[in-house]
Amino acid sequence: MTGRAPLRARLVARIATVWIVAIALLGPRSASADEAAARAHFRNGIELYDKKQYAEALAAFEDAYREKPSAGIKQNIALSLKGLGRLADAATAFDAALDEGKDTLKPETRAAIERELAELSRSVATVRLSVVTEDRRPVGDAVVSIQPAAPPGSKAAPLAPGAHRRPIRVMPGIYTFTARAPGYADPPEKKLALVSGAPVDATFVLATAGARAAPPLGPNEGFLTVETNVPDATIRVDGVELPQRGTFRGKVAAGAHRVEISSPGWKTTTLETNVPAGASVDRPVTLQAIGEAPPEYVAPAMKPPKPKKLYLAITGALDTVSYRLGVPLDEPAPYGTRRSNFVGATVGGRAGYLVAKMFALELLAEVGAMQSKYKRRPTDDLQSETNVVHWQLTPVARFVTPGKIRFATGAGFGLHGLGVESKLAEPGSTLTKKGKGVGFSLLVDAGMQADVGPLFLELALFLNVHGVGPVRDDEAPAGRFFYASPATRGGLRVGLGIPF
Repeated sequence: MTGRAPLRARLVARIATVWIVAIALLGPRSASADEAAARAHFRNGIELYDKKQYAEALAAFEDAYREKPSAGIKQNIALSLKGLGRLADAATAFDAALDEGKDTLKPETRAAIERELAELSRSVATVRLSVVTEDRRPVGDAVVSIQPAAPPGSKAAPLAPGAHRRPIRVMPGIYTFTARAPGYADPPEKKLALVSGAPVDATFVLATAGARAAPPLGPNEGFLTVETNVPDATIRVDGVELPQRGTFRGKVAAGAHRVEISSPGWKTTTLETNVPAGASVDRPVTLQAIGEAPPEYVAPAMKPPKPKKLYLAITGALDTVSYRLGVPLDEPAPYGTRRSNFVGATVGGRAGYLVAKMFALELLAEVGAMQSKYKRRPTDDLQSETNVVHWQLTPVARFVTPGKIRFATGAGFGLHGLGVESKLAEPGSTLTKKGKGVGFSLLVDAGMQADVGPLFLELALFLNVHGVGPVRDDEAPAGRFFYASPATRGGLRVGLGIPF
């Protein structure tokens, strides 16, 4: 027997050593395996979410959360719920992510979750519940249940113990809330009509077990609680002063009531409240001391709209010009003949940059054509014809008054090109003369602009003083086609502008 004892002891020691080593080796592997599985589920969820397969993504994220709970995975669960249209569940999941993350969330992640909650609050109703004892101590392990009025016959759904410490998110509607906690009598239920937007605050006050229960409500009664920050404040309901000071809890007739709270040195506050039959309504009231300035209003930060600096205007014009045709066009020497009936049309555009509020720099480009028909001599039976094709490229400085309807004027100096073709009628034939040349261009315009939605319209008169001396015959001798340089073209221009 004595020989077996050391052997048994050695065997027990070896088994214990094996278990210690197994635990040491398998423990980290198990944790590592959980983390690897969580990563795999998470990657799968991201791929499914990107494909808008929200139900499958939700299942994958929930699997990842079970393997390794984290606020980041909870945020992705919330986004999947939002994609499925389960807005109240999504808001609840976002609240859980904030609660679980606490101070570990990155500022940009916290801001993103808060933006999501702000967006969801436009569709989801929010209730902030407090469960306290009669001496205002919070009850952390209370269980709150929610029963919706629709559909009829819906059952109350209990929340997890302590879940009321976070905002409760539901879709708008009428709900009945109850609260229970070990060692306390059940308080009266609260029936609340909830809408989206601002949160609703409600408080359950628990009395110790065995305390006298609140009196039952009649068929046309509700329970009203008014709490103030001034203990000796006088409370009046529908003009009747109540014996309670600072706080009132009691039954009132169902319907609308006018509540007035006053106290020396404090501003009187009056509010209207509606108590549905069978419901419990809480109205916390904060009185403001006389002479106390109201809280400073801080306007939300708004970025001013970015001014549009660039613009593009497409233009068209009707114009006329007077040219003195020279001897090479078979006009009489030495001064030729002035022909004042050149008319035509021009199209073009302007690209501009607004340097200051009332000053812009532009580049104008235009091309157009004109024609004149005439008898070279009074005795001629046939008409001759001269066609002019012109273009110009001109930098312009423009001044514009402010306003949606504004005056605009511009001036610029650039290049102007002319191409001329004359068909001179001869007995039994036609003599064709061609020539071209490039000279200077001085442009001046003035008119009005008017904003029409995102565009602007313009109407302007213009004068274009341009050189004609370089226009010469293509054939030798290369004589000048036009005399009396420069010539002046004028007309009416319309345009459509696009600022961007």
